Amino acid sequence: MKTYKTVKEIKADVRDGVLKVNDDVTFELSFKLDISLNVSGSIIAKSINCWGIKCLDITCGDINCWGITCWGITCWDITCGDINCGDINCWGITCGNITCRNITYYAFCCVYGKMKCRTWKYRRENGRAPIVLDGKIETATAGEGNE
Repeated sequence: MKTYKTVKEIKADVRDGVLKVNDDVTFELSFKLDISLNVSGSIIAKSINCWGIKCLDITCGDINCWGITCWGITCWDITCGDINCGDINCWGITCGNITCRNITYYAFCCVYGKMKCRTWKYRRENGRAPIVLDGKIETATAGEGNE
């Protein structure tokens, strides 16, 4: 398990614009860096709060956190086992697969593969139901691993 507590610690491990961690990683700080993230294990954080996550790729085993709150998550690829969170509150989400308890979003949620959650809700008055291009929305119930 690799734990980062300062931006200086993160910068020390960045090589050619990539933070590569061959283990699980925990971030105990908020930071803004123009880097790519490649993690072989899981990303663990209490919360991720930002105006946007913008990158070429996020590659990891899993993303586990108490919550993700931001204006938008925009990247070329999010490649990971699962995105498991208590809640995702975001202006916009575009992803391959989403698995979590509750999703709230401003107006649109687009998923390529499948979306599994207990609840989804848009916050804008004329928002739209999630769009799932190649799969379906599965409504999970308590006891199905989404607690």
